[in-house]
Amino acid sequence: MPAHWWSEGVPAYIKDGRMFVDADTIAPGVSTIWLDKEFSGNLSIEFDVHIVSSTDLSNNLNFFLFYSHPDGGALKDTKAERADGNYNRYHKLNGYIFTHLANGTEVPARFRFRYNPGFQLLEELFAYECKLETTYHIKIVRHGNLIQYWADGNLIINREVDEGLIHNKGLIGFRTFRTSLWWDNLVVRQMD
Repeated sequence: MPAHWWSEGVPAYIKDGRMFVDADTIAPGVSTIWLDKEFSGNLSIEFDVHIVSSTDLSNNLNFFLFYSHPDGGALKDTKAERADGNYNRYHKLNGYIFTHLANGTEVPARFRFRYNPGFQLLEELFAYECKLETTYHIKIVRHGNLIQYWADGNLIINREVDEGLIHNKGLIGFRTFRTSLWWDNLVVRQMD
């Protein structure tokens, strides 16, 4: 991995020019990959993700937005606390989690949007799809208190976050569970 990225759980690596992780067949079956760069303000984040395999049809795509440590320290300095990639370790940090998964059936997919700390569910719905051997173009927009999640041009989550639940800065990261996949073409744009 390039120096400005790090993994927790199953390590990610570059394969065929893309960031790849096999959390389908390698224990502990989870992986979180962080970009060690703080972002703030209004953003548009786009990337491609391709599900290679998922033995139990998890087809699990997660994205972490504006993540930070509650004590204000650098998240990278505490990576040893999350070395196993256990999901509940991230629920104690500050940030938002988007989950897009098959959950045993590829159509419709299950989408969740959560606030941390506390793993508070802000929105959940069943829509669109999450299929094996398929590449998805994901777009996440944060503009003020409005947060959106798009999949292949389909607006899935369109949520205004209450004033007390707004995070304004932090890291971004990819995560998966029981899924082998790759990510590519990450573009982060600052918006007015």
